[in-house]
Amino acid sequence: MPSIQLSRETNKSAEALWKVLADFPNIADWNSGVKTSFSTSTEPLGLGATRHCDLSPAGQLEERIGAIEEGKRMLVIIEQTKKAPMKTASADFSIEETPTGAIIGVNYEFVPKGGAVGRAAAPAMKKAFTRAFTGFLEEWDEAS
Repeated sequence: MPSIQLSRETNKSAEALWKVLADFPNIADWNSGVKTSFSTSTEPLGLGATRHCDLSPAGQLEERIGAIEEGKRMLVIIEQTKKAPMKTASADFSIEETPTGAIIGVNYEFVPKGGAVGRAAAPAMKKAFTRAFTGFLEEWDEAS
């Protein structure tokens, strides 16, 4: 399964960073890659909580929290996509406190759509996802 790993150092507190990430249904408030987002589960946060995202410029995701460690880690599993180049994916977000702030990170794994053609496109997809998640980490930092 293709994957990327990225991290970013910040002077923001782990608590401030977690507050932004833990507002799971409202990612569209700060992530420019998401036009709209909302909760699709009874509980907005916690193991099994789900959300819907309309992407910019196009596409949709149905996501579920697959693992959560308060203040440290959230695994988001992309279960369904529409007009997106992957069948499924997971984004494992992390926050590691440091003496001067924190290190935020993401480990993103994905299964391309399209069988052999999709697998051949995986290197280009990795480049695109690297750009997208670099921006995501910057926006997460700024929103904190």
